Amino acid sequence: MFGSHRAPLLAHLTARREAGAIILTWDARGGRTLLWRVLRSEQGFAEGAFDHTVVGSGQSLVAESPRTGAKDPAADPAATYCYAVFAEDERGEWRRLARVRLAVDDRHLGARAEGDFEAGGSPPGSQNPHAVDIAQWGTPQ
Repeated sequence: MFGSHRAPLLAHLTARREAGAIILTWDARGGRTLLWRVLRSEQGFAEGAFDHTVVGSGQSLVAESPRTGAKDPAADPAATYCYAVFAEDERGEWRRLARVRLAVDDRHLGARAEGDFEAGGSPPGSQNPHAVDIAQWGTPQ
């Protein structure tokens, strides 16, 4: 219980389409992260890191890893997905650090990465508003 506890932050979230899959990458900042989880749905964003275990939630577990990043090979070209990125900190607490909505058929996903922002900041310059909808950055939920 001694010492300082810092929650992890997410920075530089990028999304791209690659050979029928969606690739999400990001950097971790701040506190130590034990695990990352990414959930996906066509219905809406996950509120909790284990929402995929609730019958009828519409959530699917895309990735669980101690490393940053996720690959979603089940991407339907006609779908729009809501991805939620969660981190487990050294206290075993899960926090949602980012939400991103992606249209898989958006031509910009193949051309360049989207959503490269610092945690908590707003996007510098103009981004493609149809490819990435960042709803939250680094705010514990």
